[in-house]
Amino acid sequence: MENLSKRHHEYKIAYLQDQISKLPHGFFGKCRGESAVIIFFDPDNPKVTGNSKRWYSTQSKKGQHYASQVRLYTELKGQLDLLLKDWKSKYVTPPRKIKFPLHKTRKDPLDLNWFTNSKAQANERKNNNPIKYKNHVLRSKNELAACQVIDKMGFPQKVEVLVRFDNLSYFYPDSTFYVPEIDKVILLNIDGALDNPQYISKSYYDTAACLTNGLVEGKDFIVLRIGNAKDMDAGQLENLIRAAIESSIDDIAD
Repeated sequence: MENLSKRHHEYKIAYLQDQISKLPHGFFGKCRGESAVIIFFDPDNPKVTGNSKRWYSTQSKKGQHYASQVRLYTELKGQLDLLLKDWKSKYVTPPRKIKFPLHKTRKDPLDLNWFTNSKAQANERKNNNPIKYKNHVLRSKNELAACQVIDKMGFPQKVEVLVRFDNLSYFYPDSTFYVPEIDKVILLNIDGALDNPQYISKSYYDTAACLTNGLVEGKDFIVLRIGNAKDMDAGQLENLIRAAIESSIDDIAD
């Protein structure tokens, strides 16, 4: 299991429970000799119960729709079961009941709508040595390592989106990722090769742009500063991400 703090663990459980409650619950089987998806709970139809199931041929349009929903339900239910098992092995009291959408005491500078609509790879600066990773095109092995850490933690991400504060103040973070269980967008810069004066200047400019426009370092944006291009530490980056998540949880009104 992931090395989650108690609070983060609790929010992940609550988020999965909320997502599962919005999906049809069911399984795959046979009905009248035909492959079918059998539904025993449907959030859009209260008449569907364990004693009053519905079945749909997987060859039908409706059956294919329900099949995709049930596959997602099965995947999320598996994740939830593992989280609950891990919780019970660590804690005596059950996790709190947390309602979604979350209410925060501080408005996030960047939200899910902004993240969804942002364009990846918006930086038009020439990439002389592109590294292809999944649907990303990266500029360095450090960025590749960072993307792999974020993927391992299960957060959707985009590389080099444009974060524009005004006509003079903008930058392209190496990765922008979304933490769904706390509804949080976090920017990440890998400031490598700080033994090079040119990179030092860029690092200070990007950090200053964030700070002067209301973003909080270690919460809204993370900077992993590296003395030279070969000092990337994946464990250190994961710790910075977990610390930012913990700091962001402080903004959620219980």
